[in-house]
Amino acid sequence: MTSLAHYLTAMKTPVHNGSVTVVAREQYDKSYQDQGVHVVRVESLVRFSDGALIRCTEELDQVENEALCAECWLTYQVIEHPETPIEPAAKHFTNRCQQAFWLKMQAAHL
Repeated sequence: MTSLAHYLTAMKTPVHNGSVTVVAREQYDKSYQDQGVHVVRVESLVRFSDGALIRCTEELDQVENEALCAECWLTYQVIEHPETPIEPAAKHFTNRCQQAFWLKMQAAHL
């Protein structure tokens, strides 16, 4: 089993000392209007050097928000994996601080 955090770290860090690197990334703008609020939604398909494919969906409302860690929705889903399964196969965060904390906690196990 390989941790999903291993792949998320490779996505976030251009130079990664791990065994996988990003080899291709396709992005799709799926933004929309919801009751007068512009919702930015971007879907990405990220291919890694070991053959794994992960879908990343990022969504946030474009409203004035001065919160320290503004609400947004981040979802990662394993679409394809090499022979070794990736766990968890999906992960959802409700803000970037939550994601950063999870990655920090997982770093001890990478």
